[in-house]
Amino acid sequence: MRAPRIPAALLAVAAACGACAGPATRNVGYRPPTTTTTTLRVTTTTAPPAAKPTVRLVSYGSCDSFLSQVKAEALSEVTANGLPLRYGYAGGGGVMGEPMMGSPMMGVAAGASGAGGAASAGGAGGAAQGSAAAPVAGTDFSTTNNQEAGVDEPDLAKTDGNVMVVLRQNPVGLQVLDVSGKPRLAAFMPLPDLSGQASLFLAGGNAVVLGTQWSSPPPAPEPPTPAPAPAPQPGAATSSGPAQPAPNQPQQVQPAPVQPLPPQPVYASQAKTRVVVVAVSDPDHPRLIRSFTLDGNEVGARLVSGRIELVLQSNPTVPFVFPPQPTPETSAQALAENKSAIERSVVTQWLPSLRLDQTGATHLASCGSAMHPTVASGLATVSVVTLDPNSDVPGHEVTVVGNASTVYASTTAMYLATAGITEQPEMMGLPQQGVTTDIHAFDLTDPTSPRYVGSGSVAGGILDQYSLSDNDGYLRVATTVGVPTPPPREGEPPRTLSDNRVTILQPVGGALVPVGQVSGLGQGEKIYGVRFLGSLGYVVTFRQTDPLYVLDLSDPHHPALRGQLQLPGYSSYLHPLGGGLLLGLGRDVDGNYRTTGVQLSLFDVSDPAHPVLRSRIHLDNAWTSADTDHHQFLYWGPRHLAVVPLQQSQPPSGSGSGQAQAPFQGAVAFRVDPTTGITEAGRVTQAGRDRSQPQPGPYGSGAAGVASPPVYYGAGIDRALVVGGVLYTVSQQGVLASDITSFSDIAWMPFGG
Repeated sequence: MRAPRIPAALLAVAAACGACAGPATRNVGYRPPTTTTTTLRVTTTTAPPAAKPTVRLVSYGSCDSFLSQVKAEALSEVTANGLPLRYGYAGGGGVMGEPMMGSPMMGVAAGASGAGGAASAGGAGGAAQGSAAAPVAGTDFSTTNNQEAGVDEPDLAKTDGNVMVVLRQNPVGLQVLDVSGKPRLAAFMPLPDLSGQASLFLAGGNAVVLGTQWSSPPPAPEPPTPAPAPAPQPGAATSSGPAQPAPNQPQQVQPAPVQPLPPQPVYASQAKTRVVVVAVSDPDHPRLIRSFTLDGNEVGARLVSGRIELVLQSNPTVPFVFPPQPTPETSAQALAENKSAIERSVVTQWLPSLRLDQTGATHLASCGSAMHPTVASGLATVSVVTLDPNSDVPGHEVTVVGNASTVYASTTAMYLATAGITEQPEMMGLPQQGVTTDIHAFDLTDPTSPRYVGSGSVAGGILDQYSLSDNDGYLRVATTVGVPTPPPREGEPPRTLSDNRVTILQPVGGALVPVGQVSGLGQGEKIYGVRFLGSLGYVVTFRQTDPLYVLDLSDPHHPALRGQLQLPGYSSYLHPLGGGLLLGLGRDVDGNYRTTGVQLSLFDVSDPAHPVLRSRIHLDNAWTSADTDHHQFLYWGPRHLAVVPLQQSQPPSGSGSGQAQAPFQGAVAFRVDPTTGITEAGRVTQAGRDRSQPQPGPYGSGAAGVASPPVYYGAGIDRALVVGGVLYTVSQQGVLASDITSFSDIAWMPFGG
């Protein structure tokens, strides 16, 4: 569906070709679909329950046991450079070490944040004005494009129909807009302690900002300068050589011996996650309520039933050293010092902590209830922390010693997946068919205390969060096993064709046991898009054509392939429209496997056995990141409108002047009608806007009265939101309000100036 997030090292899809011939926009219309039933070998199998789980989590039981086991594993793995950081290979055919923890060339690796945002909806454009009733999500304003209903995901922009909050990056700040009447910028609250890609929730009148805070490492000490050797007396013997020549004789200057530098301390920056709760009910006076500082990087976050489930990845803080000039002697000395540091370490150096900034109260993760996989997966920790934005007291925390790369959540469960690399494993020294994905399940039915349910493993690697889906207690997982066949002249084909499959897992006795499987989907290809909707599953694989597979998962023990459809190109994001319709967003590809532009496809899947292409529109020389970041995609159901941020080097000419037009950067709206198909409805752009024009309404007023920093950003659209009859497009230079029918300007609100 989308390109996988770090740490999985999957190759990104090539950007759209900028020099391909042909018109800039082509509505392919009702081209007869091609249905293949003989060229693709698809088999349906039922996997028997495993005799015992291949991976599971067990509790350390006590702090003494925790510290003893952690030290033992660390001593077996430590090197002269510290501990190897391990990401994404627990339970696989092998464990691949990444750069050493504390190497002077790297800090703590950033987790794959689920932030990166969704198209939350902007404030009112007149629909809810003057009404006593609160605006209704989905009717009066759009919401974040989430994977699951009832499970909110963090975003760059959110609204409740009255207030819109937008995160500005680098430096991070919270921009507050009043959209209850005529839209206006109300206030800006700088958040200087945050860096990196921040994200936010909007819950009950509070903006909850999630961001990274990097600790400043102490300055590295200057390397010692060897003391100069004393000048020898002429004619005198020295301990390092014979007598020096007498005066008036030729003298040869001997260089002073260079002493190897001793092991140097490691000063790797340590990442912390800050959660800042800001009251924004009064948009002119945003007010800081509370903030938390937590060890580690955010891997993912979800808002379920008013509470935030935050997943963090952190590393030990044991002080290691490394030899700046490795020799057998300095390496041995560094290794001895690192082992000594492990022996001296205490619990607080291995477990993450949480601090309420207002009081300084600190909560350390419980070592007695901490868990670890039965298969070694490194010494980092993954924590699931429950936070109530209205409370100073965090909920129960579950800590796992290991790693996680992907987070998926339903309204009742959360799953942490450790995903392996599914491309080029031979380059990485991994067995071609040996990569697996381990998954740990947690019950969220108690809103204050996540509970570990069980773990399981599936062959292959997942694409992203959409590869996972919980339905009636069963977990469906889509994976690619092996290496896809590369395009011609781009590498040798693998010895064994790759396989794509969907495996269904059921929690049984503390394990996630495979009970059913569909395999053989697009052999030699890999998965580019997945969507699970109720009892049906849709899988897109690709090498040159786009097979869309429709799976019947109503019987978890006997899943079946119902239908398939082959088309040029591929759809990497699939969006349900209701009424048996599915909208695909992806790329078109020519005969040489090069992408030629962006395409939208409307599929009729009302008959699972016979999926039909109803309409397709192609934009030549165009590129969008919405097909790999579902938060950038907006579908506004009341008007059957899909809005996609887009760049195009050759926009469609409508002037008839015959002169070349400037490249387009902005957002394109498409009307999606089951009868007339997909048509372009309009375009909006922020390019060329005057950032220095006066701000409408009070700006920088109230408790957060700090002028917005005059930082220039590009005009690329990050998000699109709808309230009533207004389409809001958000970039890092401002917010543009446009009429949703004519797409003409209503208000341009530049940030700062």
